[in-house]
Amino acid sequence: MAYLIIATVAVLLYIYMDRAGKDFEEIIPAIDGNEYPLKDFYTVGYGWQNKVKALGYHGNLAMNIRSDVSRYYGEKYCEFYSRTVLAQVYTIVHLGIAFSSVLATIVEDNGYMILGIGTAFSIALGWNYYRGPREKMENRAKECIEGFPDMVMELTLMINAGMILRDAWIGVAKNTKGQLKTIMHSSIDRMNNGASDVEAIYTFGVESGEQDIKKFANLLIQGIDKGNSELVSTLLQQSQELMYIKRQQALQKGEQAATKLVLPTSLMFVGLIIVIIVAATNTMGGI
Repeated sequence: MAYLIIATVAVLLYIYMDRAGKDFEEIIPAIDGNEYPLKDFYTVGYGWQNKVKALGYHGNLAMNIRSDVSRYYGEKYCEFYSRTVLAQVYTIVHLGIAFSSVLATIVEDNGYMILGIGTAFSIALGWNYYRGPREKMENRAKECIEGFPDMVMELTLMINAGMILRDAWIGVAKNTKGQLKTIMHSSIDRMNNGASDVEAIYTFGVESGEQDIKKFANLLIQGIDKGNSELVSTLLQQSQELMYIKRQQALQKGEQAATKLVLPTSLMFVGLIIVIIVAATNTMGGI
């Protein structure tokens, strides 16, 4: 009986929240289905945001992810993606609880276990999606720092050869790969749309999510303010520091690769010992 009550409430709430979120139905086609699965059900999540202020865009849950969302997608799309992430989380949790309670009502035996496991799983999955923007920023920061030393050295060579910063920045962006290329092109778009070099480079540092790149962006801005000669000096000093960082990264990768080989090597050694022991035992048994 208890499962039936929970299932009824969950289903009725689903219908109510689905209707409450219909205002956002027209933006759902713009959501990437690969990045946000089950997007066609997100009207439920939008409904929760509409009806419960604490769960909306100005609530604490949204505030906790807004910074990462803004840096990853850009300030222009902050509200869109913040609302989308919240809609995803609320929808997944609601669907999980509703499905579990209905299944528990049908099965009856061990219904409490089905409801408990289903609820726990949906909450864990919702939390994983909620953590999505933070994990994306962490992954971006790791990827950016790997290509960062080469990017700075190339930029230094171009400016030292007489190129102005903006032209050198555009030239380096063409040769850069991955997430670093993405945020460099984002800064170039800002320059082309009227933003100053200082503003675009500052935003580049923020969007990287990496402290060393933020520090570099600030040093670059200081160099711009002091003049081209000071800028070249700043870049040369930064390049030397990054050469050391690049060597350290190479050493760390070598150590990680060696660590990964320890377990397979150990297993092969143990297997070899077992083969030798078995072979020796069979030989002795035949004597």
